[in-house]
Amino acid sequence: MTGWLLKDLHSSGGAHVHTPGVAELGAPGQPLPPHQVLQRHWPGVPMSATFVANGHSAVVLGFNRQLTCRQGDRAHVFAGAIGPVPLAPDAEAEVQRALACLVPAFGIVGLGSLDLLVDGAAVVVLELNARPSATAALYAQRAPLAAHVAACVSGHLPAQAHGGAALPGANLPTGANPGAVRGLAVVYAPQSRRCGARLAAALAALDGAHDLPHAHAELAAAAPLCSISAQGADDAAVAAALAQRHAHVIHLLETLAP
Repeated sequence: MTGWLLKDLHSSGGAHVHTPGVAELGAPGQPLPPHQVLQRHWPGVPMSATFVANGHSAVVLGFNRQLTCRQGDRAHVFAGAIGPVPLAPDAEAEVQRALACLVPAFGIVGLGSLDLLVDGAAVVVLELNARPSATAALYAQRAPLAAHVAACVSGHLPAQAHGGAALPGANLPTGANPGAVRGLAVVYAPQSRRCGARLAAALAALDGAHDLPHAHAELAAAAPLCSISAQGADDAAVAAALAQRHAHVIHLLETLAP
């Protein structure tokens, strides 16, 4: 079935999104199971808006370019994000209008993210995640968890970011660079392996490596091995740094795993 994607509401991270076969859709006129939905396949760059809301309005901390990878016939698996990245003014205004409608309609409070497809000035809203998302880690300089608590407790929202770029907060962490673009990526194990002591120690020693496996953990094929982070002057620089670190982690896995 071309032109459509099948999504399972019981899953997350994109591993469940795929082009459905005829057999999966059942007989004509037969409804899908309640936990499955069909979504039109649209062109555009996968992006998201990380925001804080108080039930009435929202402040966008920044816009992010989503990273995806393929696992078998699943071509939309979440592999990380880079942000803040600029958005065309018309597209940014469209996102702001969408949040202005969605936040009061659903009473969204605290950190959340809005998944998008962006094609120039055209924006297609995919889904609203009413929870802190992985992309909040890209905005440490805006103290996102403190902003989350403030929005939930008192309804206070941080200062509005401009043009998708994060503004310096009043309490920047030591050494924070408010002008930097940040990125995070998930490294998936290409095949089943066991994480021995040497691999665990090598990963723990890496700069920018997080969510590390413990020694002797069993790594299933396509399961997350660890996450990596990087920062740079722009999207391209961060993407290159993430790719380099990703390749190094895979090299360690292939050479040090038992």
